[in-house]
Amino acid sequence: MTVVNVAVAYVASMAALDGTLSAGTYTPLPGHPQFYSRVVFDLTGDSVKLNDAWSKVTDASDSLTALSNMPALRDALGQWEASLARDALASGASWATIGEALGTSRQAAWERLRPAIAAAIEADRRRITGQRTRAARRRGEKQR
Repeated sequence: MTVVNVAVAYVASMAALDGTLSAGTYTPLPGHPQFYSRVVFDLTGDSVKLNDAWSKVTDASDSLTALSNMPALRDALGQWEASLARDALASGASWATIGEALGTSRQAAWERLRPAIAAAIEADRRRITGQRTRAARRRGEKQR
């Protein structure tokens, strides 16, 4: 993954946020269908949260109200950045490549993003374990 790929994904996601591009009409770029479709389609929850936070800042009636909404925007951007980095790692990118895309070192990228990625992986693990447990219970109930 290159800096260009990250930039294009960012532009595509921002376009989806402002309504100039919808997830239903987005066609992944040739050569990177898995990456781009994941960014636009799977990160919808992050995009909605980011869009809401962005709207609260930009639609504020005064500067102090906008400033009071900035922490939520920073948090949403941080979560989205971690989601993008997790997807990049899953697609084979290294921490060095991610650091380069962010204009920082691999160490700095790892230190900043790893905790959020680890938390997301743990949340996924708990969600999947819960789904498996419920499915096993349903199978057990059907067999009786």
